[in-house]
Amino acid sequence: MYTRYNYHAILSLSFLLTFCGTETAQPISKIKSTEEDQTIIEVYNNEINNQIRREKFNLIIPYAMRKNNIDMWIHIMRDAISDLNVQKDNPTYENDLFGVEDLGSSSGVFVFTDRGGDRIERAVIGRRWGATQRQRTEDKSHLIEKLGVYDIIHDPIFVAEPLASPKTEYDFRFKGLKKFVEARDPKQIAVNFRDELGPWETTRMVRDGISYTDYRILVKELGEKYASRLVSSEYVIMDYCISPVPSEVELLKKMRKDELKLVKKSFAEIKPGITRTDELGETGDY
Repeated sequence: MYTRYNYHAILSLSFLLTFCGTETAQPISKIKSTEEDQTIIEVYNNEINNQIRREKFNLIIPYAMRKNNIDMWIHIMRDAISDLNVQKDNPTYENDLFGVEDLGSSSGVFVFTDRGGDRIERAVIGRRWGATQRQRTEDKSHLIEKLGVYDIIHDPIFVAEPLASPKTEYDFRFKGLKKFVEARDPKQIAVNFRDELGPWETTRMVRDGISYTDYRILVKELGEKYASRLVSSEYVIMDYCISPVPSEVELLKKMRKDELKLVKKSFAEIKPGITRTDELGETGDY
């Protein structure tokens, strides 16, 4: 799954090198990108992510859930509250890497239900925003609809938080979840907390995700009957992450080709006895 994250940096440099002729070549570290270049890169990255997400949802989620005997998988995240375990040297991904990149959003309650057939039902509920998302706009609140991978998307509700109350919009996200679960009556429900596996066994980007506060609210909302069916989703997430899809394989091939171009470009700029190592810039060391 880190193929994409590594490739974004390589892709950015590849685009920039394309715009630099041989006669005007500069050290990679000194090349500046234009706003138009960055827009092209961003659009291309989004297309890659969406294609991989579609294939993962269609091919891997059914496999991962059924392999681990999971009837319903609930993945919970909080927007604007960063994951403390995320890579500190990568400011682009401030939240849980798995959720943001793989689910297409950094906030909400994501529910995947095995109702038979080849397709797993996909739902996004619990999108309630208030004071901690003051800068979020109505347009941005509907970006997830554009992904085209979810069957059910509840409309976002902007919560006016009670004055002099400890509650925030996050306390309202689980309302209606019990009714949703009851209608599907899953025997085993996976939730994003770790139980048996450590960080090395589950790869770097698999995080707990759910806070203790959210877990308590979730248990209260579900009630004893369904709360007793909660298990860790660690094996589901692990299988999801380590199982490649065709678009990921193709991306890896392109990534290595572009990486080789960067290395050759950097080496071509070397003037023996003059060029310093810090002038070579990035050389594809990922």
